Amino acid sequence: MTTSSIVQGHHRPEPVESNMAQVCELAGPLDVDALAAALRLVVERHTILRSRVVQGAADGPRLRVGPASTVRLQRTDLRYLAVGPAYEEAYRLRDADISGRFGPATDPWLRVRLTELPEQRYLFTVVVHHIAVDTASPQILWQELSKAYAQFAAGGRPGLPELPIQSRLLTSTRMPGRR
Repeated sequence: MTTSSIVQGHHRPEPVESNMAQVCELAGPLDVDALAAALRLVVERHTILRSRVVQGAADGPRLRVGPASTVRLQRTDLRYLAVGPAYEEAYRLRDADISGRFGPATDPWLRVRLTELPEQRYLFTVVVHHIAVDTASPQILWQELSKAYAQFAAGGRPGLPELPIQSRLLTSTRMPGRR
């Protein structure tokens, strides 16, 4: 799996202040099952990526962690299209993913799409709600996803280190600023 930058000059969607997005164009053979397994592993490890805020009846908003299955690799197969129309549709889907709003009380805070294009090319879009990340988080996400993908693609099971802190600890805690 190799990455390259997105074609320069293509229309970018209007930014949504709460969304942080990274888009990679991948070229070459890709083990989609290994990528989906790597994403599942990362989502299992980082509960914040599958969390949402719910309003408690008496005590205000709380963080609720959903099952890892709430975040899936959304696959869109455009390999049947000619190259030009496939890219046009891939960019349209990318723009919709980036500009789509998260429902903090209803949606997990991570959205991931792999758009399969002709000629072993892919557009990989990752959108995270800003509440789930800080400045270091995207780097950690990509490192873990890359390492897990490589190990799953090689037929192994990733040996990622245990996390020192888990957001699950916050599930029984009131949100900051509440008494």
